[in-house]
Amino acid sequence: MSSSLLSDFHFFNHVEDVDLQALIELTKTFHFSAGDILLEQGTPNDSLFLVYQGAIEILRIHGEKELKLATITEKGFFGETSIFSTSMTSATVRAVDQCTVLVIKHADLLHYIQERPEAGNKILLEILKAVCRRLSDTNDKISDLLFWF
Repeated sequence: MSSSLLSDFHFFNHVEDVDLQALIELTKTFHFSAGDILLEQGTPNDSLFLVYQGAIEILRIHGEKELKLATITEKGFFGETSIFSTSMTSATVRAVDQCTVLVIKHADLLHYIQERPEAGNKILLEILKAVCRRLSDTNDKISDLLFWF
């Protein structure tokens, strides 16, 4: 695979091609059809997922009810919390349409960071910024909801 696959994702923008090529060698590519479940709520996850093509939806499921939390489209990502914490998946992830997803295992990413600390730290910083943006967006949504009660 070519390092250009990763260069389209914003948190790899500041990483040199040689470092991206080393990371792409740790990356696996999966193809999903509409309706396929990528991750199921309450199951372990040890990977970062990069949506290369298509779209996925993040769902919370309680009994027979589904609540769509987000839709992630091309060049988006999910599973980032697995990099920092080993916990159960908090939501189900389902393919909206045909999609291609790049997957990097937690252990592989940690090894990469140890072997290439400058590139690894750049990537972690960008992922952390994205997590902070998502947390801020979630806080805004919660406060908007509470404002009306």
